[in-house]
Amino acid sequence: MASISVGKGDLLVTILCTGGSLVLHMEPVSTTTIPCTIGAVTPVRNNFHLGSPKDISVSVDAEATVRWNMRIEQ
Repeated sequence: MASISVGKGDLLVTILCTGGSLVLHMEPVSTTTIPCTIGAVTPVRNNFHLGSPKDISVSVDAEATVRWNMRIEQ
């Protein structure tokens, strides 16, 4: 788990994954299940508009077969 402090405005989350599915937790903003194709890399991008600055806890739950990376930008 990681904690980040973000400002008001757009928050872009990009995940590349393969091998099953994962659950992205961004509390208190969102919890999202992401399907990850087996045998190919799946790019997923989510844009969240934040109306005020927030402290966000970020974590990922995934099966051992899933390989993933994530980039968070503001």
